[in-house]
Amino acid sequence: MLGEELTKKNQRNLALFRRSHIGFVFQSYNLVPSMTVRDNILLPLTLSHRKVDQGSIDALMDKFHLSGHDNDAASSLSGGEQQRVSLIRTLVADPDVVFADEPTGALDQKSGQLVFSQLRDFSHRPGKCVVVVTHDLRLARQCDVVYTMSDGGFVASGNVEEQA
Repeated sequence: MLGEELTKKNQRNLALFRRSHIGFVFQSYNLVPSMTVRDNILLPLTLSHRKVDQGSIDALMDKFHLSGHDNDAASSLSGGEQQRVSLIRTLVADPDVVFADEPTGALDQKSGQLVFSQLRDFSHRPGKCVVVVTHDLRLARQCDVVYTMSDGGFVASGNVEEQA
């Protein structure tokens, strides 16, 4: 991946590689409930000793309608708000590859489309890739490439219209 032989890396180097190049948007958000929204967003950057662009965080907080929640505990947010914080945390780290597990699962249709649009825009930046797992065919129709799974295996690839 990214020109590196991952099978030859030890656990520490694999962890460093993941931290530097891969972002995750988990279905369960994986926020630290007692930490503030801003501290949850900063956590991966702090762990990897990376520079923090507060302007990028502020812009994403505004874009995802979370301005003013910086100092709120993550546990005080709704599920949809927590999901958007998780996405901001991933995007601000600017990984090469993002894996997103049902990134719109806890969102209403309008917020879900906003989140998905941001992921799609991110994936169209040079050197970036986003892999989304979803059951939402409306969103799948907007993907560049779709792989369908059945009984634990891939059964088709292409776009959704070809598979319908």
